[in-house]
Amino acid sequence: MTPPCPIEALEPFEAFSAALAELSRLAEARFTTPTPREQPFVAPAAALDRALVVLPDELPEHGLGLSRTTRVLLDDVAPALNPGQAGSRYFGFVTGGVLPSAAVADQLVTILDANVQVHLPTETVATLVEVHALKLTLSLLSLPVQRWTGTVTTGATSSNVLALACGRDAVLKRAMAARGHADWDMAEDGLADAPAVTVYVALPHASIKKAAAIVGIGRARVVDLGQRVSVADSATAEQLARARAAALDFDLDALEVRLAADSAAKQGAIVVVGMSEVNTGALAAQTPALRQLCDRYGAWLHIDAAFGAFASLVPGFEWVAEHLNLADSITSDAHKQLNVPYDCGLLFVQRHSPTAHHSPLDELCGPGRGSAPAYLAAPPKEEGEGSTDPVLAARREYLGALPSPLFRNIENSRRFRALPLYAVLLSQGREGFRELVLRNVAFARRLEAWLRAEPCFDVLTPQCDAPKPDVSGPQPWCGAWGYTIVLFAASSEAPTCFRGEGGGARLAQAIKDTQLVYMSATVWGGQRAVRAAISNWSTGTGSEDLDFTVTTEALRTVMRKAASSAVA
Repeated sequence: MTPPCPIEALEPFEAFSAALAELSRLAEARFTTPTPREQPFVAPAAALDRALVVLPDELPEHGLGLSRTTRVLLDDVAPALNPGQAGSRYFGFVTGGVLPSAAVADQLVTILDANVQVHLPTETVATLVEVHALKLTLSLLSLPVQRWTGTVTTGATSSNVLALACGRDAVLKRAMAARGHADWDMAEDGLADAPAVTVYVALPHASIKKAAAIVGIGRARVVDLGQRVSVADSATAEQLARARAAALDFDLDALEVRLAADSAAKQGAIVVVGMSEVNTGALAAQTPALRQLCDRYGAWLHIDAAFGAFASLVPGFEWVAEHLNLADSITSDAHKQLNVPYDCGLLFVQRHSPTAHHSPLDELCGPGRGSAPAYLAAPPKEEGEGSTDPVLAARREYLGALPSPLFRNIENSRRFRALPLYAVLLSQGREGFRELVLRNVAFARRLEAWLRAEPCFDVLTPQCDAPKPDVSGPQPWCGAWGYTIVLFAASSEAPTCFRGEGGGARLAQAIKDTQLVYMSATVWGGQRAVRAAISNWSTGTGSEDLDFTVTTEALRTVMRKAASSAVA
């Protein structure tokens, strides 16, 4: 007897309709205030234990079908995830949330399952939407669209991989030309005969070394030239903070010596600037000086602005956009401050000229000296095809001339991740995102002020001074310098369990255990610490003081409980 075949397509449509209805109720709950604030930041232990036992780990001979699979997803998987990660008091890592417009667009992406890697201008507007999304993002960052082109990636790490690959190819082409090989091309000829490339950084994100390993530069050739300031054993906490912060800036004299040596040896060099360092949120103010050095010695300048790019929306920080515009390439993340679903990274690369569609990105990912496979090529334009409407005809011509997304990205197959990005840019506009960023900054600065006033906590970043009137341009740690990161540790007045070796990790865990707020542990300048990263669109919305009140009360509770335990 043939067993029944629970193939999804043969199930009654009611099963699909019922599953969608349950998902719709779940989605509504996610966006109903204050429900998201009450969702756990860490999956309950009982749900985790249950999932470990009941989740199938063998392929069933006869499929479960849609209805039973839906129950596995909703009853076994969902409760064992951390639903509060997209909530207003999740301050771990640098994690954004999901704006409602992005959630709607992302569901549309899944339902339509659009094929976006092939440029089909007579069949779909997918390429146009992606180009529009990138142009709108450039506009939000006050970067001229005539100078920049780009792509949507899985995240800042893959963007850094592409950026270092573009930089590697450009500096090696110059180096090989200086060695008498004017026709040499890295993407075509490979690394076999190429000289070395060195990446110079000042306290970089870990993804830079990963990217260097992937593109063949090598982790050992990522050289940290951050300033080093020695302090006496008797240094105050503020002096120590300033010494640690100095490492965020390049030693420009040392960098020039290295770049000059690379140029003389006909080797390649890439300089990477961190625009918003991951532990402190510090912004780099040296970009103009670095641009001059890179121009003088033929180096590529890359800015890793995973979440710092959008500091340009903050009044007084418009200079961030000016500095970004000096780079050869820029990395950022839409799934942080722009609050679209993971995965949505951004890479922008300078065009060869304002009128050129192509850039180093196209040369890296395109077909090169060959041609695209016929089945991936855009269909030819038919004779007589056109429109009597001049505006429509011009737009069709524009769309037809756009480069294929296939030739400016790592993946040949990918989700239509540009659609949620496009949706939030339309929904929020410049003012909406400015308000979102300002709300995040205000919350972070308010939390920092509270921590500085509490005897049990030490803020580990320097306190800002009054700006120097005789110095033009941005001045690090002067004036309103803070962004959306607050870095702190237990002070000498805190319970002993939070001090010394492992104290920072224990403090972060105690904060998580409250289930009221989530912050992550880190290490800064050799000291274990706790980092609060404010990136969610809903933080500080609703009841004016709810998130701040709950957060500060949770921190007080952690200290009170530890002190009580020590006494007992």
